Amino acid sequence: MNKEYAVLTSKLGDLQKRLKRINKVAGKLGVTPITLTALGTYVEVDRDATVKARRDNPDAPDVLRERTTIQIEGETPKLDGGYTFVARIDPDGIVFGAPDAPDVPDALVDRRGSCDHCHLDRKRTATFVVADADGNMALVGRNCLGDFLGAFANDPHSVWKYLEDWEILTSEGANEATFGSAGDVMHSPLDVLTATYQVIRAYGWLGAGVAYQNPGLGTPTAAHVRTLLHDTDGKRLADIKRDIASIKIDTDRIESALEWARTNDGKSDYIRNIRTLANGDAVGYKHIGFVASIIPAYDKSVQWETERFEKAKAKADRPESNWIGKVGERVTILGARLDSMRELYSDWGVSFLLKFTDASGNDITWFASRDDICEVGETVDMKATIKRLDTYNNRKQTIVNRAKVVN
Repeated sequence: MNKEYAVLTSKLGDLQKRLKRINKVAGKLGVTPITLTALGTYVEVDRDATVKARRDNPDAPDVLRERTTIQIEGETPKLDGGYTFVARIDPDGIVFGAPDAPDVPDALVDRRGSCDHCHLDRKRTATFVVADADGNMALVGRNCLGDFLGAFANDPHSVWKYLEDWEILTSEGANEATFGSAGDVMHSPLDVLTATYQVIRAYGWLGAGVAYQNPGLGTPTAAHVRTLLHDTDGKRLADIKRDIASIKIDTDRIESALEWARTNDGKSDYIRNIRTLANGDAVGYKHIGFVASIIPAYDKSVQWETERFEKAKAKADRPESNWIGKVGERVTILGARLDSMRELYSDWGVSFLLKFTDASGNDITWFASRDDICEVGETVDMKATIKRLDTYNNRKQTIVNRAKVVN
């Protein structure tokens, strides 16, 4: 990038020092250094300073400033490889992934604190995960992160503005801004889930992400729980206590949800996070959101298991399926219920896979060219030609074509 700027001449030396530091980074990374070229100077009236001077002395002369027009050529130094940010791992092994980022392997989480770039292994407030264009992940410490992503403090096209305003670039060496702290107060996972249960019963469940994307929708559940557990007074706390006062706590459900989180062997970042926190002795302020989400996640898991069981039972209770007729025979099928319909795409266009069960419990499949035969769940009589006799999932099925509804 090649751009021109106007900087106060008095600050030109500071800008050159900053670019010299950036070029040290460029040299370390083996990338093209930044160049600065002074194109000329001019003098202008500093209107703000002049107005201020004339408050005390109406006859004060104009305040003049000399500026130097400069040209900065170059980009923020960073390693080649198309690196992107994947996640931040805190000292407890909790992973805060970027939106749509892949899950972080357990092996990297277990090595948190080490840096694959500078090869230093130490206790860190955070370790970061980056990935190259091929998806290969690496652990990186805070001071090395800019080498992969391009540190803001090393952006030559932003530095001049900060120097112009005489501000300090705080991104270098800054401590991580922790989301909430509420001192050192911590609570057991069971206490957090109990408070969460009460809040959900009072207000319903609202995830922080949904609330953030939909302003005005309401206060996230985790925010109510933080207020309940960490605030000591205030109207908001009083309102929540009033709203949950009459709620009867379902101890069995809460303990079942906690046990589910403790024993869940899933491999995703989310499951690993809640498993770690559920098995811990205490939960801090910033991790309450993860623990609060255990109850709705558990409820959804129970729902899925129930639906899976009911589907399996329904399949097991089905009568034996037999073939109908002979290949090429035109038959009448009575009481055919449409169980499912699915669109299929090919070079020849769209077709529809229709699955029927007739009155005797026999499975019938029809690859139709249209989807207005009947509605799913509807029962019809039809005539069809037997195309093939097949077996699928250990059940005999009759494949038909040229089907026609006759009722």
